[in-house]
Amino acid sequence: MPHDPLISALGAVIRIDVSALDAAGAAEVARVWADAAPSSSDGSIPVDVTVVAPAGVPIERLLSSLSKRVTLAAIEARRGEAWMLHAAGIADERGHVVVVIGPSGRGKTTAVRALAQRYGYVTDETIAIDGSGRVQPYRKPLSIIEGAVAVKSQRPPGELGLGALPAPQLRVAALVLLDRRPDGPDVPMLEECELGDVLGELVEQTSYLADLPNPLQTISALVAAVGGIRRVVYREADGLVDGFAPLFRDPGAMVRDVSEVGEPQRAGGERTSTRTATTGLYRGAYLDALVLDHPRRVALLQPDTDEGAILRVISGIGPALWSEATGRSDEELVSVVVRAHGEPAESDAASAVAAAIAELSAHGVVVRGQD
Repeated sequence: MPHDPLISALGAVIRIDVSALDAAGAAEVARVWADAAPSSSDGSIPVDVTVVAPAGVPIERLLSSLSKRVTLAAIEARRGEAWMLHAAGIADERGHVVVVIGPSGRGKTTAVRALAQRYGYVTDETIAIDGSGRVQPYRKPLSIIEGAVAVKSQRPPGELGLGALPAPQLRVAALVLLDRRPDGPDVPMLEECELGDVLGELVEQTSYLADLPNPLQTISALVAAVGGIRRVVYREADGLVDGFAPLFRDPGAMVRDVSEVGEPQRAGGERTSTRTATTGLYRGAYLDALVLDHPRRVALLQPDTDEGAILRVISGIGPALWSEATGRSDEELVSVVVRAHGEPAESDAASAVAAAIAELSAHGVVVRGQD
């Protein structure tokens, strides 16, 4: 009977059950996943999830399907345990990992294929980062378009000449948003970004964000630990290799644990609605909140249907209203806003506050107390 391959994926161990396949099919599955095997193969490794490879499926379609199913199984297994980003990753010899973030079709696989000619291949699909900055590898086969075939080929990283993992523990060293443009520069440009300006992009590329403890503050602390978020604007992936070299931080500037960064500034302590039996204004339900600067904003993660969440960033006088929405009357909130922002130039303060409250209420950011 063929041996079931074990896959090390995001810190989980996934077994691919190949018992329904013939010897040739089982061997092909084992071949493309060989580089993702756990470091120990003595059979004592506990398995988190088993994914069954069905019989009767053309091998290329089977391999493509398994790539997606193993990824989803690993993400589900690590739900709530790590920040899981739709991202590629490469590592230097010290285990410092540059995380390259972007949606499907943005060019992650092409980018990591070029970068991993010099650096170690961590993954081309999903990165898991724990609260201290440790990265768990997922050396899955790369999904590559070859010729006119509709199904992407699954190519193991070793077959493509991509770098092996270094011996040291992997740790995140940089977070980079991928921005490939047909009219991009010949020499890639690295731009520093304000977290508040790109938080929506990070949230969009995160799996099971609402399941993380203090999710926005976790993101903020990890971003601070690596010196901020960057965006790389480029035309061709080959140019990234030299441009990324400075991102693998010097040994004298190792990635810090989140505990060393300090507690991110809190926008408030409640995780559910603060509404009580008065008619004043209260904060609506939220999972986490984060104060953002440059300019001053408050990011809220609000609960959504199906255990999901919605990111909402409020600005202008919104942060002042939200932070003081503890049962205060509208008149009291007008005074709060005037103290914080001064009198408005084009309308009276009461009208401006009323309009802002109406907008915040429409999105559940603030709620009226019950009579």
